[in-house]
Amino acid sequence: MMLKTERLAPIDVLKAVCIVLVVVNHATNNEQENTFEVYFAQFSRSVVPMFFAVSAWVVASEEPIPWKRTLGRLKRLLIPYLVASTLVELYFWARAMPRSPLEIARDVVFAGAFGAYYFVFGIVTMTLFSPLFARVPRRYLLTAWLVLVALHAGLIVVLTIFVTLPAHALFWVVRDPSWVAIYYLAGWLASLYRKPLANVCRQHRSRLLTVGGVLAVGLLAIAPLGEMPAASALAGFGFTLVGTAVLALATTSIAQAAPIVRWLSDATYTIYLFHLFFVEEVLRTLPPSAVRDIAATCAGFLGPSLIIFGMRYLFGERSRTWVGA
Repeated sequence: MMLKTERLAPIDVLKAVCIVLVVVNHATNNEQENTFEVYFAQFSRSVVPMFFAVSAWVVASEEPIPWKRTLGRLKRLLIPYLVASTLVELYFWARAMPRSPLEIARDVVFAGAFGAYYFVFGIVTMTLFSPLFARVPRRYLLTAWLVLVALHAGLIVVLTIFVTLPAHALFWVVRDPSWVAIYYLAGWLASLYRKPLANVCRQHRSRLLTVGGVLAVGLLAIAPLGEMPAASALAGFGFTLVGTAVLALATTSIAQAAPIVRWLSDATYTIYLFHLFFVEEVLRTLPPSAVRDIAATCAGFLGPSLIIFGMRYLFGERSRTWVGA
């Protein structure tokens, strides 16, 4: 298991892998017209939860968290987000899709300018809750996490069987603090219990990876099956939990990350915020094909990279304040 230090190679690897999956998913998984795209969409469900878990790992504490530290973290999250959201609204205006002031305000407050920005709403919410989490004994946090998992599993079954949710419901589901907290608290608790977890992982790593991998594959196979909606929905939820754990466990033996991996880790937030500008333009311009998917993926990395290099050239270290890297 990873021990908490200033910089951890497994954390760099997890962030790099997840941001690659985010860009590839947004660039290639648009119509879900074939089996691969359907299953890749399900596989990608573990990506954003992993970001929540990693974010919690690096800040988890059983000591009081000063509000100054929380405000500093909010600043690092919100300023790049506001820059990106402003550019999104200008992008819509340039595309002759102007928004009303009320729509713009809603986009900004609820992180809805681009669909993927829901992560920002979730991580800001959890950042505000973090000082409270730090004051709760770990055993109570563990109990709360288990209750949240059980409640959400039950709610998934009830909603799948008895309730037809409107199309816009997902907008609020992914912003639900109780949903986000499942994954954020998983990372928080893994950090607090890192020593006993490290012992278990050292002794049983191969077995855990084998069992977890088989379980993850089984859940992934069931998740897209529409003829069993309740079982499929539960399998999707289970895969997100198991897949995130397996991915994290698989990185624990990594002692050093390659320079490109470290760079991607540092650039993760910027790529997350800005890649869709470039991906969307390629998807608009080229007809559906493998070439379009590859071009959109490349654009999703190249565009934000140019933003980072340009901002660093102009502003040096202050570029992190404005664009996140």
